Amino acid sequence: MSNLNKNEMNSSKMPPLDLKSKIHAAQTKVESYAHQVEDRISERTSQAMKKSSDYIESTRQYVQENPVKSIAAAAVAGLAAGSLGTYILRRKKN
Repeated sequence: MSNLNKNEMNSSKMPPLDLKSKIHAAQTKVESYAHQVEDRISERTSQAMKKSSDYIESTRQYVQENPVKSIAAAAVAGLAAGSLGTYILRRKKN
């Protein structure tokens, strides 16, 4: 009788086979979804890198074709950033 009780106790600790199969199916589904997400992220990263590379190349080409305009634009941007920085620093002092 004691063997019967031990067997019953051991079987009560183990989940039923149906539950195990559901857990395995859910795990497989999650893994599949994770791989799909990984593939999408990889694809979008590649697209973003290609776009940024295209933008860099078009900027280089513009600077080579229009050096005076490029220098003037950089000077104006630097002046604007410097003026904004000075304004912010002076405002903090007061």
